[in-house]
Amino acid sequence: TYVNDPMYNFWGFNGTPALQNYDLWANKEGAMLHPGLDGNQHGINYYGMSRKMFRALANVQGRITDNLNWAAGLNFWNWQMGDMRESSKNENTYDTDVTLYKAYQAIDAIHSDEAEGGNALEINAGAVYDTRDIEAAPNKGIWAEAYLNGNVLDHRYLKACAYFRHYITLPVHLFKAGDPVFAYRLAWQQTIAGETPFYMIQNVPLLVQRNMISEGFGSANTIRGIRENRILTEGFAWANMELRVKLVSFKLLNQYFYIAVNPFFDAGIVTKGYREDVFKKLADSSGRVYDPLIAPFAGAGNSAIYDTAKAGDVVTSAGAGLKIAMNQNFIVSVELAHCFYNEMDRNRHQLSVLAVSISQKKDIVPGIRNGGRALCVNSAEAMVAAVREAGLVPFFENPVPGWSIEEWTPREYWFDGEEDTLGPWDWKIACVQSGDIAYGKFLLGGKAAFATFEVYRELMNWRRPRPEYQPSADQRRVLDLLAEKGSVEMKEVRRLLGLKKSAADALMARLQMQTRVVTGDIRRVYRGQDLHYNGWQVSTFCTPEALFEDSAPTPGGFPFEAFLERRTLRTVRTPAESYEFLSDVIRRAAPSLSSMPSATAYRLISRLLR
Repeated sequence: TYVNDPMYNFWGFNGTPALQNYDLWANKEGAMLHPGLDGNQHGINYYGMSRKMFRALANVQGRITDNLNWAAGLNFWNWQMGDMRESSKNENTYDTDVTLYKAYQAIDAIHSDEAEGGNALEINAGAVYDTRDIEAAPNKGIWAEAYLNGNVLDHRYLKACAYFRHYITLPVHLFKAGDPVFAYRLAWQQTIAGETPFYMIQNVPLLVQRNMISEGFGSANTIRGIRENRILTEGFAWANMELRVKLVSFKLLNQYFYIAVNPFFDAGIVTKGYREDVFKKLADSSGRVYDPLIAPFAGAGNSAIYDTAKAGDVVTSAGAGLKIAMNQNFIVSVELAHCFYNEMDRNRHQLSVLAVSISQKKDIVPGIRNGGRALCVNSAEAMVAAVREAGLVPFFENPVPGWSIEEWTPREYWFDGEEDTLGPWDWKIACVQSGDIAYGKFLLGGKAAFATFEVYRELMNWRRPRPEYQPSADQRRVLDLLAEKGSVEMKEVRRLLGLKKSAADALMARLQMQTRVVTGDIRRVYRGQDLHYNGWQVSTFCTPEALFEDSAPTPGGFPFEAFLERRTLRTVRTPAESYEFLSDVIRRAAPSLSSMPSATAYRLISRLLR
């Protein structure tokens, strides 16, 4: 990343003690105009300077448990700092000698070996605990991080950082679009060894860099209502609280949207000051430090640039925002905030616009997180794990966005007819042979889907008693054949009933919708002299009882088997209770349903299960 900011604003160190006079900010009018050393008239931009930033980042993550990951990174930074530049020719109508940047150098608050920038090579490592249900806009869950971040080049330092975010659904049922969510964040970061150089003091180290610019404190990412980088310090703790209320949800161009508001309150405090001793030595009896160069413009009584008495004050702000979300994974947020602290942006309002996009690609479920991590089907093992986590999932893309094996699979792994690209088409064999996953055409009127044993038996309990799912005479003949042989291939069904392939396929699909038949096994077909496998497969069918009950292992053998309860497809729920159970499974596995109107989501679930 490269950023060139020729008119960067530098507000001073430690936030509340750093005093501002906004009449001295970008002012070219009236009494502020004065002759410079070059003989030309110049205005005053006391808080102006320039900087160029280049960074290169490398981050890795790995799983410890379902909800706990480790992460580490290596981040290189190069900073070039200097006087402000109004044009590419370095021409200025502002006086670059009358700036806070120069004043801090004069009193050695900015050291000479760091005033023009430098390099940093940061190494970080830590842990992430994540149970959010949706990454971009969670309804529930915890997201916490704890890590160390240190520079190994000149001006070495080590920082400790901790973040705790909690999302709580409030079941008040005020709006059809969804229940409100109370969200809060508690955060702290502090230098625990060494001292941060001036050119890195504005940086907010992140365990995994997600933003173009990761700095503060101030603006939308930390304390809303104060200017970006308004608080530059060695240690800072802050809290953000907001209530997210969905007002309305709707479907447009086959995409699901919702509109929400979020009143919020923020607070922060400096926990470790930056070079406070410099200012204490220069302060007068009232605790203030002055810059005589601005006295002609601001007046002698208004030339203070630092007030040590204000160190450690709490900064608070509040405001409200408007959010527009599409499919739960792309959110545009507009927020207006007001700072309540005296002399720090008080009586000024800050407007921020933020766009958050989470995993728009097909390689990870858009915004859906199960077990604390995004589902990504990139191997047979990952596909089995994804089905077990979801409980119930269609094979192919369907009317519920983000809920299918197809959408959880990276494009490079999806089968497309090429011989060397089989992906889930072949990996489904591992699911069928797992012993606890049902595969068949039992959703959406006969579309392929996967279900765990625990979920499938509830589907059986819901469907089998219903009149529309009773077998016909021909279907009973197939069930009798299965009772006799245990399993059959499609050619045996065609031979038994004298049907063409399409008719036999339709009959078996109907039996699968009735939850009376599932895929029992899939055999790869090897062809040619070299016995080449290019995706051809032969499926055998059996009853769910044969797959799950008859094949259930009885470990230990005699005499232990008499005391072990065999796996059963019977359930203690009533059919209506099974339907509610299945609805909950689908809602958990497909969070996009929560962004739809309640009636729309209800109809979709009904269509899926009927």
